[in-house]
Amino acid sequence: NRGNGAGVRCVCKIPQVSKLHWGNDYQIIWKIERSKNMKVEDIAKVCHEANRAFCQTLGDYSQPPWDEAPEWQRKSAIAGVKTIIENYFITPEDQHKCWFAHKVADGWTYGPEKDVDKKTHPCMKPYDELPAEQRIKDEIFGSIARILIKLRFVGE
Repeated sequence: NRGNGAGVRCVCKIPQVSKLHWGNDYQIIWKIERSKNMKVEDIAKVCHEANRAFCQTLGDYSQPPWDEAPEWQRKSAIAGVKTIIENYFITPEDQHKCWFAHKVADGWTYGPEKDVDKKTHPCMKPYDELPAEQRIKDEIFGSIARILIKLRFVGE
């Protein structure tokens, strides 16, 4: 079934990010000591806050700050970062499929509005049917996660 998350494998093995060579553009990263100590949760927080800021530019102020976000929302962002760590070159479409699969496993279904109690979400549909701003959120999340993952693993 297209878009239902069935058969989506969210954990793909690629060479360890720490062993990849990033080239001269990232030489300065060696000097950024704190970033090497970033935890997965730190990366998830940055991605969440970036998406929250993007939503606000669209007039959507419903996203809570990370520290006020419910546990399920923080866990979802952390799972998204872990998926990118384990499959660094994942596409936004495949990120969405993984998010979708996690939601289905947790009992969520499509609904015209996000409702935590009913576990409905308007993004519970195939990636190519999502509005552009929702696809952009996947791009933002993945791009920021990849940059911070590079920082996190340089020199290890």
